[in-house]
Amino acid sequence: MLPQTIAAFIGGLFAGSFFPFLPATVTTFLLLITLGVWWAIRIRALPRTMGWWGVAGMFLGCLYWQIWSWAQPHSLLLDLAGQAQVRISGEVARPVQHAPNRCYVMLAVSSLSK
Repeated sequence: MLPQTIAAFIGGLFAGSFFPFLPATVTTFLLLITLGVWWAIRIRALPRTMGWWGVAGMFLGCLYWQIWSWAQPHSLLLDLAGQAQVRISGEVARPVQHAPNRCYVMLAVSSLSK
């Protein structure tokens, strides 16, 4: 039962990492998983303890990711986005890529200042 719970916890971490970007989708996904486990337990295709431990592992993985990401220090880049001038120090991580009416460059930022 422990490997299934660990796999569910890792699945919860994966789902939790997408939660800030797709909250309705992740919530729907978790609810569908819960309903699927409930249905599988009801028709006796899945043992009760294994099913609910899996659901608990998934929810705890998602919750763990949310608490961990909330406690981490956030980037100053979003706070400085609306200001007139920001100095970004770093190095080019990938060369410039051209797209229609746009050029993209990926930077490895080492410091930000006003």
